[in-house]
Amino acid sequence: MPVEFVGHPLLEDFSPRRDRQEFLSGLGLDPQRETVALLPGSRRREAEYILPILVTAGAEILKHRPAQFLISVAPTIACEHIRQVLQAVPGWAALEPHARLASAESRDILANADFAMVKSGTSTLEAALVGTPFLITYRISPASWIVGRILITSAFKGLVNLIAGEKIVPELLRMRQLLRRWLGRRSAISPARSRRPP
Repeated sequence: MPVEFVGHPLLEDFSPRRDRQEFLSGLGLDPQRETVALLPGSRRREAEYILPILVTAGAEILKHRPAQFLISVAPTIACEHIRQVLQAVPGWAALEPHARLASAESRDILANADFAMVKSGTSTLEAALVGTPFLITYRISPASWIVGRILITSAFKGLVNLIAGEKIVPELLRMRQLLRRWLGRRSAISPARSRRPP
């Protein structure tokens, strides 16, 4: 059956708050400092799996740039659970003084960040609409990667790239191996900002 997809519910009510001074100051962060958003997803298990590698990535970024971090906590996950996950991550001790948990809508978190690492899913569309430079990530096992390469014929996995029909946002599905390639290269991950809709 031929099917044509038109529009998206996100566009019906998309009005992120862009008052950076108020938003970041309210969380005890410096509005003048480079801010990185970490979005590990809205499901408890995927957050447990993906958040540690995002935190490890954040700790690596701190070695190269004086950044601060917003960690998105979805309404489907308790903040206390996220704190427990973070305490078990070796890199959290270095990141903790420069990071805050944020329960605001992901679009607001993204709108007040300079860069984001976003779990593959709907939040990647929000990041593209806001115009924040970002990369798409998803932590998967080697076996899942191999099976996916066999079964999925599309060259892209992220929604933004699938909709665009071309790679406009980096996809780091094996983030541990590829992270260092992108550190310090914000100019290489900014195409989405220039391609956002008016």
